[in-house]
Formats: sequence, structure tokens, C-alpha cells
Amino acid sequence: MLVLCLALLLSLPVRAETGELWNTEAIESQLPAGAEEYMAGESILRMNGETLERILRKVETRARELWVEEVRFCVLLLSVVLLCSMATAGGGRARESVILAGIAAVSAAAVTDVNSFMELSAASLEELSGYADILLPVLATAGSVSGQVSAMAGKCAATAVFMNTLILLSRELISPLICGYAALSIANAAVGNNALKTAAKLTHSGCTLLLGALATAFTLWLSAISLIAGAGGEAAVRITKAVLTNALPVVGKVLSDASGALSAAASAVRGSAGVFGMGVVLCTCMTPCLRLGMRLLVFKFTAAVCQCLCSDRLSSLLDALGECFALQLALLGTAALSLFIAVYSLIKVVL
Repeated sequence: MLVLCLALLLSLPVRAETGELWNTEAIESQLPAGAEEYMAGESILRMNGETLERILRKVETRARELWVEEVRFCVLLLSVVLLCSMATAGGGRARESVILAGIAAVSAAAVTDVNSFMELSAASLEELSGYADILLPVLATAGSVSGQVSAMAGKCAATAVFMNTLILLSRELISPLICGYAALSIANAAVGNNALKTAAKLTHSGCTLLLGALATAFTLWLSAISLIAGAGGEAAVRITKAVLTNALPVVGKVLSDASGALSAAASAVRGSAGVFGMGVVLCTCMTPCLRLGMRLLVFKFTAAVCQCLCSDRLSSLLDALGECFALQLALLGTAALSLFIAVYSLIKVVL
């Protein structure tokens, strides 16, 4: 009776293919707010080239809308630069006052943007973390059929800890460091103090090193889990199949074949759900990354123009403020890349 129950339990690939066994419906229905614009109406079972084309068309439309806004902001910054350039062309006592006025105007325009973009990045991180709590358990459940239960659970736990740590550090450390970097850059442009310039560089380097260290530590953690727990689970499954086949020549062969069918179904579910999840992660970050990237380009372009026409101090300030958006872009990129690595490690399980 026990053997018959086991055979019935292991013969569920039909349900697995529909996604009911591993609750893949939640991956489709509980999309983050940032991804609904691009992924709404898409299905795991209908992911193909046409899906990619539809998403790319939506991304193109959204990018054009954002670019219009960024062009307007670029014109505003260029107007400040040109006014400063014309006012300082003749030199004289008013030169320093004009440069300070330009620094004040650029700072006023940038500080508000830095804060609003920080809120946007924080919201995107929360959305990524929430969706990871839905996606990764589904992939881990499908992957545990291969016998690597410990590895699957360990990777889910590691990803959850990493995302929570990243959100905490972003709120308590990285965001204040970015604000401090912006403040130090503004003060250095106004005063021209080498100590302030050095402090700003150290702050920027600290943010970069912290994000790099987090991403490296997470990747090494996942690799260690795969090496420690992965091989043992795979060997246990193969040994169990061999024992069943040899000990129970007929029923054991049926159980082994049913287990193989279930593993194949789980692999299909894990692959399709994983690809869909990667697309959702990418789309969640798409709009924030487009906005941050365009704003970064605007500041870098304006800084290059300012270096040719106006004061080096104002040019350095524009370049430094652009780095604030680059750091926020790196923060989002770290979160998205880490989730990509986690999803990929859950998909690539040797059956």
C-alpha cells in the first residue's frame, strides 16, 4: 500500500506542467508595480519571441517619454551654464559672485532630484525584495525534486538575507553617504577646499567598495552553498533510484521512471518560471534605471560643455552630482544582478 501511494505521489507531472503543483500562478499575478507596465498580461506558458518584442516596444515608448523630460532638464542646466559663461567672459570682481550664483542654481536643481531619485530607488528595492519572496520559493520547490533540498533552501535564505541587508544598508548607510557626497561636492565647489574634495572622493569610494563587497560576498555565499549541499543531494537521489530499481525490480522501476518524469516536469517549470522571473526583475528596474541613466548622461554632458565655456568649479560640481545618480544606478544594478544570479543558480540544477 505504501509503495502504491508513493507511485501515485510521484506520478504528478501533468499537474506540474500546468504549474498548479508549484503555484506558479502567484509569479504571474503578483507582479511588482514597476513591472506591471511592461509585463501585465504576459504568461509563463506563452513566453516567446513575440513577448520580447512587445516588452521592447513598451520600453521604447517609455524611454521616449522620459527622454523628453530629460531634454528639458538639460536645457535648464545649459541655460545656467551659458548665463554664467557670458557673465564671466569679461572677468572683473563680479566673476566670483556669478560662479557662486551658478553653483547655487545647479545645487538647488540637483538636490531635490537626488532625494526624489533616492525614494524611487528605495521603492524599487522593496518591490524586488517582495517579488523575490514569491519567485524564489517556487523555484526552490521545483528544484528540490532533484534532491538538493538543502541547497535550494540555503539559496533562498541567502537571497532573502542579502536583499534585507541591502535594503537596510541602503536606507541607513548608502543613501546618507550619497547625500554626504553631494553636500561635500557642493561645499567644495563653493569654497574650493582640498580637504572637502578628498572627503568627497573617500565617500564615493566607500559607496563603490561597499556595493562591490556585498555583491562579491553574496556570489561567494551562493557558490559555497552549491558546492557543500548540491553534490550530496544529487548523489542521494541517484543512489535512491538505483536501490529502488534493484530491490524492487518491477515496482522500483515504476517508481524510478515516475520520479524521472516528475524531475523533468519540475525542470521545465523551473526553467520557464525562472526566465519569466528574470524578465519581471528586469522590468521592475527598467523605468528607474532609464531615469537614472538619462539623468546621469545629462549631468555628464552639461559638465563637459561647462568645462569648455565656464568655470572648472562649476564643471566639477556638475560631474560630481552626476556621480550621485551613478551610485544610485549601481545600487539598483547590484540588487537586480544579485537576483539574476540567485535565479540562475536555482535554475541550473543538475538533474
